[in-house]
Amino acid sequence: MTSDNLSHLRDVPARLKALHRSYVVQVKRIKDDQFLDSRVKVARLQDLASENQRQVEAIQATAKAKADEIRKSATSKVEVTEAAKLQILRALDGGSSWQDIARLCVAQNDRAGLAALREQLPWQAMAGKLGSEARPERLLRSVSTTLDEMEKPLLDAREQRNRQELRELDACFPALETSIKMLDQHYTDEQNPIHSGHMKPVEHVYNWIGLPGNVLASSYKLPINDETVAAP
Repeated sequence: MTSDNLSHLRDVPARLKALHRSYVVQVKRIKDDQFLDSRVKVARLQDLASENQRQVEAIQATAKAKADEIRKSATSKVEVTEAAKLQILRALDGGSSWQDIARLCVAQNDRAGLAALREQLPWQAMAGKLGSEARPERLLRSVSTTLDEMEKPLLDAREQRNRQELRELDACFPALETSIKMLDQHYTDEQNPIHSGHMKPVEHVYNWIGLPGNVLASSYKLPINDETVAAP
């Protein structure tokens, strides 16, 4: 069962699309009104852009709060003891691979050991000990995902769901943040009297794609005008 927090985030791109589509319609209506002089039109366009920006900021604040809740729920409650840290460090320094250490921890139901191993992964990535990938952060994500799968037999159903939701959040939230930044900048520019009503509308926001095996959208881009845009 999907949490309320993730369900809310999945719906945000559609809300952003609806907000901007309504904005475009209202801009056209103001610009086409022959009974308004230019100064009144500019003032109304500025007010409209300001209100839309306020709504985007509110959407952003709520989205960040929901994301924080998902991250909090997925945070391991396992205490990482000093003994576990020392044991993992000795194994790594002794030449054992993270995969071998993880398999041993799983076999022994040693969740403290797995948590200690997770703490060491960023340092191992920066030291080039996790592989030859040129971008350590990408390699770290891959290793963390594999470690999640290895640890899954030790987790209860709620913990598994929380981990899955965190992976989806990490995969999809950056695109959502990009959409919000695009709209926020657009509304900022539209409040400038020089640009009011003359900026090219934002053409799309980014979909919440989901994860492999649970793809939630057929296209990476969600067009404002509903024209089909193929996935890249």
